[in-house]
Amino acid sequence: AEGVSVTFFPADGTSGNGGYGTTGSDGTFTLSNQMSSPGVPEGNYVVLFNKMRTSDGQPIPEDAMAADVGATNVLPPVYNNPENTPFRVIVSSSGANMETYELKSK
Repeated sequence: AEGVSVTFFPADGTSGNGGYGTTGSDGTFTLSNQMSSPGVPEGNYVVLFNKMRTSDGQPIPEDAMAADVGATNVLPPVYNNPENTPFRVIVSSSGANMETYELKSK
């Protein structure tokens, strides 16, 4: 799915602020950390997803803020809640144990 925001949120004692990215047309993404550097530190993360769309289902225009265009997340809230999301990942020096995550939307 294209245009899904992906956030790695630190869990289980992992320090730092995690990272974020946006999926491309093939569903892949590259994480950046708060300093806009690629990647995240080694550790355990919960994976959060959201996909913001305007009321007519269109992507948010590049020059607009989500709140200004009345955008809402079209994915179920569980995917963007660090306490309830079922998705987890371990990042090590050799990479991450990423799976293909299947998301269901409204």
